[in-house]
Amino acid sequence: MELKQLRQFLAVMEEGNFASAARATNLTPQAIGQSIDKLQSELGVSLFERKQRNMVPTEFAFALENHARRMMVQHRAAIEELGAMDSGSRGEVRVAFGGTMAGEVGTVAIARFQEKFPQIDVTMTGGLTDVLIEQLRRGDLDLVAGVATPDWRIDSELALENLFRVRTIVLARQGHPLDGVKDLSLEQLAAYPWLVPARQPSDTGPLPVSEVFVAAGLEPPKQMVFSNAVSASMGLLVRGDYLTVSVPYAVPLTIVAPPEGDAPLKWLDFDWPTAANMACLIYRAGVELARPPRLLAEEIRQAAHELYERDVTVAHERGFVHEDE
Repeated sequence: MELKQLRQFLAVMEEGNFASAARATNLTPQAIGQSIDKLQSELGVSLFERKQRNMVPTEFAFALENHARRMMVQHRAAIEELGAMDSGSRGEVRVAFGGTMAGEVGTVAIARFQEKFPQIDVTMTGGLTDVLIEQLRRGDLDLVAGVATPDWRIDSELALENLFRVRTIVLARQGHPLDGVKDLSLEQLAAYPWLVPARQPSDTGPLPVSEVFVAAGLEPPKQMVFSNAVSASMGLLVRGDYLTVSVPYAVPLTIVAPPEGDAPLKWLDFDWPTAANMACLIYRAGVELARPPRLLAEEIRQAAHELYERDVTVAHERGFVHEDE
């Protein structure tokens, strides 16, 4: 069983037929078919069933897929390590940050990493953590930093390292009528328009804004804008009297500041009721990370620790008890 066979097998798994897999690997459909036939003969099992023009994976194919992806990741890590030793270069690292971790944690960690290791190429992406996890499984990423909700589950293929608990805060523009007001109540918050994250049926975590007000026996805010467009939401926040929920440090402190700070957006003096979520660092289990992602993982851990300590300090100053206490 050769690596090129596994690459071609994975191409069929991803593309669903020989023709598309051939285009993805710059081979002919006949060559892909011969490679799969040889692999099935070596393993003594059937990997695909042909249905019209598509190749439907069998249970053996799904079992082999996990091993094949792990071998691809290990092979890439070995090539990078040896290449770095031979050429004096430092290789590359591919990291993704979920929305919550992309702000202060991501920017601080990457800036420090690049200052210490300028020869290491960093490819940084973002998005929904669930989507990023699938890219990590495929070997397209080395690390994912995101936030797991209390009911989130992860299988043995991935390793999840808890960094710190995050809480939910309320944001408004600097100079908002509620900016600087102490001991805010839900009644006061209900009087203003809200920017509400658009939720999917599978979403968990913080309660939708309306449910929080209803649970407290109040009418929910009459004006709400549902949006997952970050840039547009930020624009509305800084230009109007909108409120929204977020977590500390989801956005760099140059843009969002604690209550006593100075920035276009401010935390209000109110802790939003929500289940505690966990900031995590995620990587593939059973596969030793190459040196570049190992080094970046250390910077992410350090940035997360510092920001967590800062959040605890701010919570104490505001008279709140942090979730970890």
